[in-house]
Amino acid sequence: MEEKHVNLIFRNLEESEWSVVSQSSFESIDFKNPSSLKNVDHQDFNSDTKKQVNEDIFKEIIDFASFQFEGKSIIDTLSYQGVFLWYYHRFRIYYTLRESFYIIRTIEEFLKDSQPVNAYTNDPRVIEYFVANERVACIQSPIEMKAKKVSKLTIVSFAIKFAIRSLSGITKLNSLRKRKHIVVFNGKHIQKEGEYNPYYGHLLREGNSEEWAILRLNTFPKMEAGLPGWNKDKNVPDTSFLQINSESVLCMGIIKNYVEIKKASDFLRNLTNRKNEFKAEMSPVQRLFIDEFISLKESSKLYLIQYICFRSFFKKGKVKTITTISEHSSNERSVLDGARRSGVKTIGVQHGAITPMNISYMYGDHERNYHVAPDQTILWGKNSQRVLTEKSCYTEQNSIVLGQLRTDIQYDILSNVDQITIPGISNNKPIVVFSSQPQPDQRLRTQAAEDVIEAARKFEDLQFVIKLHPLEEKAFYEALLTKNDKILLLGKEVDLYELLAKSALHITCYSTVGAEAVSFGKSLITIDYFQDDLSHYHAKSIARQATNRDELFQLIHHIKESNFAPEPGVSSFVKANTHIIDGETAKRYVEYIESL
Repeated sequence: MEEKHVNLIFRNLEESEWSVVSQSSFESIDFKNPSSLKNVDHQDFNSDTKKQVNEDIFKEIIDFASFQFEGKSIIDTLSYQGVFLWYYHRFRIYYTLRESFYIIRTIEEFLKDSQPVNAYTNDPRVIEYFVANERVACIQSPIEMKAKKVSKLTIVSFAIKFAIRSLSGITKLNSLRKRKHIVVFNGKHIQKEGEYNPYYGHLLREGNSEEWAILRLNTFPKMEAGLPGWNKDKNVPDTSFLQINSESVLCMGIIKNYVEIKKASDFLRNLTNRKNEFKAEMSPVQRLFIDEFISLKESSKLYLIQYICFRSFFKKGKVKTITTISEHSSNERSVLDGARRSGVKTIGVQHGAITPMNISYMYGDHERNYHVAPDQTILWGKNSQRVLTEKSCYTEQNSIVLGQLRTDIQYDILSNVDQITIPGISNNKPIVVFSSQPQPDQRLRTQAAEDVIEAARKFEDLQFVIKLHPLEEKAFYEALLTKNDKILLLGKEVDLYELLAKSALHITCYSTVGAEAVSFGKSLITIDYFQDDLSHYHAKSIARQATNRDELFQLIHHIKESNFAPEPGVSSFVKANTHIIDGETAKRYVEYIESL
């Protein structure tokens, strides 16, 4: 008698494959897309499974730093001249492996029932994990997945743009070295001329332009995707600070440090050659970690080149501090590492909610010696400092509470809210704002958007607005709307704080904007299908939690009936998380940085 199998589908199938699966006598479940084909059911990943995977991979990531290889920590083995490369990829590895383990755990659940599994997946991590398991057959796409080639035109275009940006600042390098304080801007931190900058706020007005400067740091583009909009210089910070492109430092540094860069390349090549040595002593999860780390060797090379160039640059000059709001991102980290190794004080500025599940900020006590944090971190409020000192390896000596820069403009806006007008919005309906997010889980992202859109159809007496995250495009949401929907899609053309000031209710999943809406005195609803409460808004009594569409409708109705009154915990939350809203935060930042 033939043993009963189960077909689990985790990727898009070719037409020929659908034909086989739909006619199979085995149970078939599609985890990728809802299917109307006969004999094929559709399921989502179990919410409890996903929650457990999130927690398990989070713990594994933190514990990995204590893994011993040849008598020392694996983090030391993966380091180059004091640059701990693991932390350049830790964030990406966490989210990549988390997605893979949703599939792995789902397969394991079916194996418990003694059913052999045909898993339709192209995920190399899943395939590696089950390679020795005879009860799991991982079936890859029959169409060969070829890597997209980089066109010669793209390479030439990149070279020309890189050269132009390099040459535009080479003559300013000596001037940059003479500044005492450098602020790092990347592309998303740059606003149109004259606009308020939500990331650095009044800081650009408070610093002495003879002592402060801006380093415009561009993320390396994905060459296979072309260069759409890369390195546009139309929008630059509106300030009297000296400004220079990072390419100028790189251009001179690559020429000057060619031999050192070659040594770094040799080091990475040696790590790749030793991959099987590392894996021989590791657990299955750790083996996937090291596989993923090695696969990112080209990115590692770019970051090491940047580190070497900036270390060389900072060796000479008067620079005392360098500040960034993205201190844990790989691009900024490579610059900070170069500065730190040359004696420059490194400063990180909080830019998002800090919670015990925020992988960017959470580290074990054993990771204190790996320079996971800048020399100093400026925080919004006491609550953030408490989480970092109790749950991570930060201390009160390397963190300080000064308030949130963005509250300075908030202070100004609240004084002039009646003069604010927003195109497309009338003042005769209460405004409900949904702040979107480019969530890694596309199902959750889509479900949240659809639920908000359905709410807009139901509550016609309210004006619904979707305020797009800076990294999102309108097309995703436009595809979900009908021609009769009156919901507005607003992007960078509208100031977030002006929109919050005019709104009555804010909806989000776990965005930092939720906390900002509360500080404006607005009611808050979180869409939280798994009840994770990632930003702890519900636990802190500042938000109502909707775990499904019906609950979202009920909460909107209830809040509307109560005249959009905020939750009782708002006052204490604002005090603990934004320190003080007095319009003087930027001044405190400048005074503190200049005192270091």
